[in-house]
Parts: sequence; C-alpha cells; structure tokens
Amino acid sequence: MDRLVPIARLATALLEFLKEGPRTTDELCSRFGYSGSAIRCRLQGLEEDCLIHHQKLVYTNGGGTYYVWHAGIRTTTTVERPALMARKPERPPIVIARDPLVAALFGAPAAQQQRNHP
Repeated sequence: MDRLVPIARLATALLEFLKEGPRTTDELCSRFGYSGSAIRCRLQGLEEDCLIHHQKLVYTNGGGTYYVWHAGIRTTTTVERPALMARKPERPPIVIARDPLVAALFGAPAAQQQRNHP
C-alpha cells in the first residue's frame, strides 16, 4: 500500500484528519497506511502536547475496548460510538469421564460408586 504522507509529516496529517471528526486507531491505520504502533506513537505525542485526546470505549458485545481519538482538549461531553464485536462461537460444555481403571486405582467419588453398584 502506498503511504499517503511521509513518516516525518504523519503527526501533522493525523491532527488535520482528526479535525474533520473523531476516528478509531484502525480507521487511522487504514487511511494513512501505517502500522498501529507507528500511528499510536504519533497520537501519543500529539496527546502529550494537548492537541488531541482519546476516549476509551467498550465493545457492545463485551470482550474488549477500543479508542476513539478526537482533536482538541478533552471536554466533559463526548459522543460515544459503540462498536459491534464479532460474536464468539458457542462452545458445548466440557464433560470429563473418568477412566474405570483410574477410578479403581485411586478411588471413585461416592456418587459414581453408588451408580456402579446398585
């Protein structure tokens, strides 16, 4: 993927893009074609200079958080954008059956012994 801006001008380009509206880190990575670590490094510098701020949000389906970056200093009112997370597949319950030889050597639980011996 072609880089839209040289790495030396990335922080300035990020700030200008965030002035158009809040963006997630993934949106910024897609827009500028740099890795998440390169983008986050520049965002951290901009945040330390009080030019931008971030908001930590939780996925609506649970299972994690993500950041939305805003231009300017933090205010008390920010717009939340909940994101849907991929649904986790349902797993069947794990059933562990005890081997009869292991039960004979080490002793079976009382309930299992009663079932085996009427």
